[in-house]
Amino acid sequence: MQYLGQMHDIAVPVALGNLGPSDEGRLRDAFYAQYKELFHRVVTRIPIEVLTWRVTVSAAAPHINLRHVAPATKKDARKAERRAYFVERPEGVLTPVYDHYALYPGDVLRGPAIIEERESTFVVGPDARIEINEYGNLVVEPSKEERLSATANKVVEDV
Repeated sequence: MQYLGQMHDIAVPVALGNLGPSDEGRLRDAFYAQYKELFHRVVTRIPIEVLTWRVTVSAAAPHINLRHVAPATKKDARKAERRAYFVERPEGVLTPVYDHYALYPGDVLRGPAIIEERESTFVVGPDARIEINEYGNLVVEPSKEERLSATANKVVEDV
């Protein structure tokens, strides 16, 4: 808050609770009290303005369980097939599409695969191995060809 036209503003603590038009006097008194504490005087003939409102809110931290919560009843996670194109299979291959939320910890899939969730879609290349860990994460082990290709690329990059 500050006096109208003044270049220097001061932080004025406001008591907890709702604020409305009827609180104008309370806010003015809080400004005067803070101003007097800082400058040892108060001027009542100059209007006051509020420049910024700062609100601090807190709440209890929620309990977060990182373990994967599998659906109550096991259903088939495979929901469709889609043609997908991979470097290894440029002609395209019918690729199973899975619902990530229907997969259980310990489930193992083989690529190619498309795994969908609300936030993203995960595409896994041919011959890769996908395992769902205890947290519901997709742990992918690339195919032997992908590992050899990555190693060859790394050697070239290091040269």
